[in-house]
Amino acid sequence: MAFSPIQKRSFQQNVSLADVIFTEDLVFDAGARSHLHCLKTCVTTPCCRAYTYTRQSSAVRGRVGCRGYSAVMTPHTASLSAPGARTFYRPLVQQTETKNVAVGKTAVQSSTYASQDTADKAVDNNTNTHYNAHSCAVTNPHSQGSWWQVDLGQSYDITRVVITNRGDCCGARLRDFDVNVYTENPMTTPAAMEMLCYHYCGSMTQGATEELHCDSGVVTGRYVRLTNAPNEYLQLCEVQVFALNDE
Repeated sequence: MAFSPIQKRSFQQNVSLADVIFTEDLVFDAGARSHLHCLKTCVTTPCCRAYTYTRQSSAVRGRVGCRGYSAVMTPHTASLSAPGARTFYRPLVQQTETKNVAVGKTAVQSSTYASQDTADKAVDNNTNTHYNAHSCAVTNPHSQGSWWQVDLGQSYDITRVVITNRGDCCGARLRDFDVNVYTENPMTTPAAMEMLCYHYCGSMTQGATEELHCDSGVVTGRYVRLTNAPNEYLQLCEVQVFALNDE
């Protein structure tokens, strides 16, 4: 399997494990002979964002080979100590970020559930998660996946997107969604190049706010679109977009 430059750069070795909290154990392959074998396994496994490779001579917790994880990138101490393991993960971008560049910007969505549930409610700088507070954007279900999109007004080097889910009901509707970035408006330019920032696996916790760091570190574009799983309502109580500070 050939790896693109982005795939190769997306995984960096981490010796101290100081920047990663490992969450879900996704992959275990005792037959792995090299970290490149682990890389192939992780790249081809949905939601794998980190892996360890342990030689047989330095077994960690009785395991050798590959272990894959859905990794949450944070500046906190890792919950897993793995002496002897070589650990690779998708790193956080360390450069200074701007404030939220999406607040108050023009937003549109595939449909609107009720008159008060317009797309702009997701960029109104109000993170109230209750539907009756009228601060959430809500669509109708769509067989191709309902979507929401914001025009940032100019191109930014985007590093992370912060999503706030509905809190009073039905939080599991927000699931298995993609956050994509475009340099051109996909509504007016159907052939606009789609660049994946993050794919979210599973359902987001009801009322939760989660930071989604772009897998490749930085994605450059002007338009950010979130597309939900097929045949689900899309409910977004706030969407924040952070980018590198170019001052």
